[in-house]
Amino acid sequence: MTGTGQIPVVRGSAQAVHAYEAALDAIERGDCICVMPEGTLTRHKDLWPMPGKTGAARIALSTGCPLIPIGIWGTQDVLFPYRGVTPKLLPRKTIKVYAGAAVDLDDLRGVPMTGGVLREATARLMDAITVQLERARGEVAPDRSNDMDGEHS
Repeated sequence: MTGTGQIPVVRGSAQAVHAYEAALDAIERGDCICVMPEGTLTRHKDLWPMPGKTGAARIALSTGCPLIPIGIWGTQDVLFPYRGVTPKLLPRKTIKVYAGAAVDLDDLRGVPMTGGVLREATARLMDAITVQLERARGEVAPDRSNDMDGEHS
């Protein structure tokens, strides 16, 4: 996959930092990068976003690049998460991709990049992704304010 320009991420290891460094290098070259902030396929029973990891926010705050939220809906009809490995290509499926305006991080730029700052930037990103997914799905996401640990059931 590296031949396609994909940056390998070795999650849960000391090598994970290499993905961050490679992302910074790509941005410096003027490349556009895509980060899946959940770090995995959603485990939410209705396929709504889970809380994100802070990598995308860290990259955006480190480089000043915009953070564009993208919602994708329909891929679960081709390959449903965690249920088999055979894609269902027929009949033809519709996949919707919606992109929103850059997430406003201006008040978080230039301040120390603490865990709280990264969590706030990530929460803004995930909220913006959820808005785009609502557009793609044509429905309203469930209220997450009652989630005690920030995780979805």
